[in-house]
Amino acid sequence: MKNTILPNALYSFIVIILVYSFASQLSAQKMNLKPVGRSVGQKKHPFTERLIQAQDDVATRKSGGNYRKLLVILVDFQEDDDPGSTGNGKFVLEADPSYLYSVAAPPHDREYFEANLEAMRYYYLAASAGAYDLEYDVWPKDKTAYTLSHTMAYYNPPDVGSDEFVAKMEEYFKEAFETADIEDPEIDFASYAHYMIIHAGSDWQHDIAGDSPQDIPSFFIRVAEGKQVNVDDGNHQIYHACNVPATISQDFRSEESGGQTIHSGYGALNAVLFHEFGHSLGLVDLYNVRNFSPMVGSFDIMDSGGAGILVDMLENGDLVYLEGAMPALPGAFSRFLLFEEDFKARGLFKEVTDLKPYSRIDLAASSMKQSGSNKPSIIRFQINPDEYYLIENRNLDPDNDGGTAVFGTLEHPDDPSKKRVILYPTAYEDDSNMPTYEYDYLLPSFMDAQGNVKGGGILAWRGNEKVLY
Repeated sequence: MKNTILPNALYSFIVIILVYSFASQLSAQKMNLKPVGRSVGQKKHPFTERLIQAQDDVATRKSGGNYRKLLVILVDFQEDDDPGSTGNGKFVLEADPSYLYSVAAPPHDREYFEANLEAMRYYYLAASAGAYDLEYDVWPKDKTAYTLSHTMAYYNPPDVGSDEFVAKMEEYFKEAFETADIEDPEIDFASYAHYMIIHAGSDWQHDIAGDSPQDIPSFFIRVAEGKQVNVDDGNHQIYHACNVPATISQDFRSEESGGQTIHSGYGALNAVLFHEFGHSLGLVDLYNVRNFSPMVGSFDIMDSGGAGILVDMLENGDLVYLEGAMPALPGAFSRFLLFEEDFKARGLFKEVTDLKPYSRIDLAASSMKQSGSNKPSIIRFQINPDEYYLIENRNLDPDNDGGTAVFGTLEHPDDPSKKRVILYPTAYEDDSNMPTYEYDYLLPSFMDAQGNVKGGGILAWRGNEKVLY
């Protein structure tokens, strides 16, 4: 267990921050946002890429009739007081008065995780232009979690090589689903295409102080033949799963700047949840998996698109930085990878040869929610049999209302006017708070003299099938 206050020197900024106006703590469910220019990064684990031990069969999952269905199991550990990991191995089930902010605040129970999964449903509805509507179930139903046989630290021992790390994560994966199968045999594992473990505690990637190295990392695992989990009386095998923590908040830090106190270390689950589930859908990491450097940066959730920061003001005037609440949409390559056939059928994807030469082309922003006749949002220019360009339009404010707002849910136990989960972006002036697709609001931009957000334009992706796979 740890509760760390970081010195100033340990905090570095590397992506984008939002600040909101005229609201506080997601009060009254809706918060208006404005961008400013800096953000925070996170670590990349050196061995998690090795957890992909077999070729994925996304096509089979898509054709199985249950591609929309996700099973989530909550797991905790033997209780401990180990300084090498965050927390005590158990979910935080009571409000924590020391947690300064409403978003992502405890209690972290099944209702809380269901609200986060609902946020993920809205995100992938936007990414798919309404085509992919996630269905999810969270187990167990009659208790807090499935308790594993060891402490968290056992599954991620310090200073081990990649082979032992992989073996421990495979053991953790296997025990989690075997325990769920034994304790709740009524779960129909075969009815799901996707699986996720949410564990008590935080994750390795957000231990920026480096003082809880035995936190389990967030990852996607796909095991080889012989390592699968046999469930449903041996009639079904689980080969893959996402793994995410109950919270990414840790290493809380306070500093004075310009006479104002700034609190950091707080984070929403949205980005890590959406990123890891993207792998289960068939997306791939777009950062450099050899040296962990950004490659497409903030323009895709599968690189740094989830690392944006919100800035909010507490009632006492202090500021709080919140990571991960507003991840960017998948870029054209990722959306093409997942939704090519659907986008073609609906007119959202066009080959350049489909277009009339020298004619005007209206390319819809991926963040624009279209109605009626669809305009294309991706155009492919085939260069040769292996190479092509994907052209898309990324726009921070496609409805031209000067910005965006976010809509929240799940009341804070100490103040029902404050909400704990950000569900989706919504328009400034929409009293009905309908969801929009404006997840790209954190992309690079500037503000005009009236405070309206300006930014966006044409983004070209070059693909080479010989290199990609």
